[in-house]
Amino acid sequence: MPAGFAINYIYGDGITNFIVNFFAVFPMSGLLGFASDEIGLRIGDTFGDLLSMTFSNAVQLITSILLLKGRQIAVLQTSLIGGMVSSMLLMLGVSFVLGGWGRIEQFYNATATHTLANLLSLAATSLIVPTTSHLLSGTPDIGITRQSRGASVVLLLVYAAYLFFQLITHKEALQRPSPKAELMKSKPEDASKKGIAAIGRELASGIGGRAVPAYEPDKEILPELSIVTTLLILVFGTTLLAFNTQFAVNSIDALSQKTKLSKTFIGFILLPILNNDIAPVKSATQDKMDRTLNLTLGKCLQTALFVTPVMVILGWIMHVDEMTLYFDGFEVASLFASVILINYLVMDAKSTWIQGVLLIADWVLVALAAFFAP
Repeated sequence: MPAGFAINYIYGDGITNFIVNFFAVFPMSGLLGFASDEIGLRIGDTFGDLLSMTFSNAVQLITSILLLKGRQIAVLQTSLIGGMVSSMLLMLGVSFVLGGWGRIEQFYNATATHTLANLLSLAATSLIVPTTSHLLSGTPDIGITRQSRGASVVLLLVYAAYLFFQLITHKEALQRPSPKAELMKSKPEDASKKGIAAIGRELASGIGGRAVPAYEPDKEILPELSIVTTLLILVFGTTLLAFNTQFAVNSIDALSQKTKLSKTFIGFILLPILNNDIAPVKSATQDKMDRTLNLTLGKCLQTALFVTPVMVILGWIMHVDEMTLYFDGFEVASLFASVILINYLVMDAKSTWIQGVLLIADWVLVALAAFFAP
């Protein structure tokens, strides 16, 4: 992170600035994930997961405000949808693979998962309607702008209703423990299975700072930091992370010009990686699939029902009328297809590693399409 600051202020925007600040994000993201785990151990998984998602999306919110201020609307909209697609396909896919390897099936709370999937369908629809309205019906820009602002208010009200549902009325139902996965019988020739699961645990512990053991039902994990230290890490870590993210975002034009990478690929694939963390994978390897779903699908939901409409409202306040819910057709189609796939895969509230392979493959197909986009 200090190298990212130094290169930005000494050399300015450029490919080196983007690369250094891009990679500077990962260790701090791991530290923030560790702090979020500490919070969860003290205040419970539901509030802890919500706080973890909020701090994680805070980086995206800050990045989005910077892009909005600079009127880079295309990159902003692309990064918002790319963040959702990356979280629900790449991160959830990796979690399913590493968590499900060596286990027959993993289970999660059906009520919580179906609620998340249904609300994601609503969020995708809120983008499809203005996009198709403009592309197919020729709705004028002023109509799209008004439609987007009204829909943004509705989405914020829906998100408030979901928080009330999650934290008040159905708190007990959503926190109901899920059955634990049954481990496959260990055989000498199955060492590769254990090896892949071990790789996932070592990767998670290496980035997140906490040892990640295989699931042990009788072992209680205790907090390692005081609540004050944990909150300071979250606040200052998020602030520093925002600076490195800003430096990387400011170098997008230079990266695009010198590498010939399209802004669609940069915004849809590269920038969303800055908003990902290893916490869902850590939870999956520990057979805590409810937390994995919260930190992936729940994070997408917060982006769709909170961050995106807030950007539209801020654009209204800042007189940036180009910021609407009218998104690129390819991006909206990718999001809608991803949501449909997720709805089918989580329908029975259980997963295996092959489902993760399907999600990762879908993300790779989207990434290839974005790479060759103009």
